[in-house]
Amino acid sequence: MRVAGLLVLIFGVTGCSLSATSARLEQTQASVRALGTAHDFEIARRAHAAILVELEGLHELDPDNQDLLYTLVRAWVTETELFTIDDLESATDRGDGSSQQYQRVRVATGFTRASFWGREWLRARAPSVDLDAARGELALALESEFAAQEDAEPLLWLGHALLGASASEQRGAAELVLERSITLDENARFAGAHMLLGRTYASDSPTDFERSRRHFARAEALAGNKLLLTQFYHASAYHCRQGNLAEFKALLHEVLRAPDPEPSLRLENVVAKRRAQRWTLSRPLVNSCTFTAEPERAGG
Repeated sequence: MRVAGLLVLIFGVTGCSLSATSARLEQTQASVRALGTAHDFEIARRAHAAILVELEGLHELDPDNQDLLYTLVRAWVTETELFTIDDLESATDRGDGSSQQYQRVRVATGFTRASFWGREWLRARAPSVDLDAARGELALALESEFAAQEDAEPLLWLGHALLGASASEQRGAAELVLERSITLDENARFAGAHMLLGRTYASDSPTDFERSRRHFARAEALAGNKLLLTQFYHASAYHCRQGNLAEFKALLHEVLRAPDPEPSLRLENVVAKRRAQRWTLSRPLVNSCTFTAEPERAGG
């Protein structure tokens, strides 16, 4: 009787704990969605960092929760893409070499953390998918395990994490993951997979400008200017590397002139405008491009 009573107690406590974790995760996910509509960069930065810490703590309580693992991928990608990269560009603009080095490490480790949680999520969601497998084997596994339209967005976030981690062995896997996302639903997250691949092919060494151009064109055809990061990266990755100053300036000004194209993306669009403003004025950032005229000021 005592043993039975103890088992009931343990089960009850564990069940309550997991139930409370799930409820808290739902609240946190709602906070993340609400934060996406925020217009104040500094408030959003502080709030998102607090959410990230809470998610890591929830994982300690419920390590097998797939929804939580997926939310951690999104959170680390968002933190790094929107806030840490902004810190790196700010340091570059100031010409602060020490801060640049520090922020580069933060960007790398942020995406590495996102990639780690992405692999953990994949291990739980689709254990037959081995990101380190040969290209053909990985493509077949992704096709087998991810066949529904609703799989497109999780794959988009996973691909973003893998791209950001930038290990050479992950680049091919990231591209296949994003291509699978596009096959399932190229409209997912406002054609975000097209935007990511467009940025990647423009930034790679060697560059593939034609593939980059096609992805950016498709992203803009599908989503227009709702996700302003698409136009921003079209300018700061593609036209910057290709050396088209007129198109570079025109797209940055388009980002700056855009009103409030999509409330659910307000935070990302605030970041796009913030970075576009910096790139129109920053000599160090513009000098990283291949322009042959007017390198000192893109906004002139």
